[in-house]
Amino acid sequence: DPGVASDQIKKFPREKIATISLGIVPKEKKHIISDKKVILFFGVISPHKGVDNLVRASKHLNGVRIVIAGKPDMNTDRLLELVRENSKYNEIRLDLDWIPDDKKEIYFREADVVVLPYTRIGLQSGVLFDALCYGIPCVVSREGMMGSIVSKYRIGVLVSPTDPFSIAEG
Repeated sequence: DPGVASDQIKKFPREKIATISLGIVPKEKKHIISDKKVILFFGVISPHKGVDNLVRASKHLNGVRIVIAGKPDMNTDRLLELVRENSKYNEIRLDLDWIPDDKKEIYFREADVVVLPYTRIGLQSGVLFDALCYGIPCVVSREGMMGSIVSKYRIGVLVSPTDPFSIAEG
């Protein structure tokens, strides 16, 4: 969104900036036979991306499957402990590795919502735009560029990324 990001790209030479239009991929749920809603967190797993708060949100949800897929860029001991503690509320699936494109497509086609509760405000994410290409609504942090885009285009819900109940409500 040039309006949202224009301040951040002002210093870049115009010839180094490209606009890439994104299309909508028809979404078909053909890989899961389940009545559970699928909540997807996708991408590099880092401490500032709020995955821990998404896992904690499990206790405020009913009948969902939370899928966390991506290569960790942090020690995962605490995350694994949180998953063990919170998987009694809902199914939580982990795929902690680099996700190839064919598997990525399966994850996005199965997802009902993509959750990106980033706690570092200035971050943008290609995952948001991947979700939009599949027509999947997003739950994102209230602050920052992702929040601005989701709010402006009404393509999801804004939440407090440090509050598991707020994430679950989203």
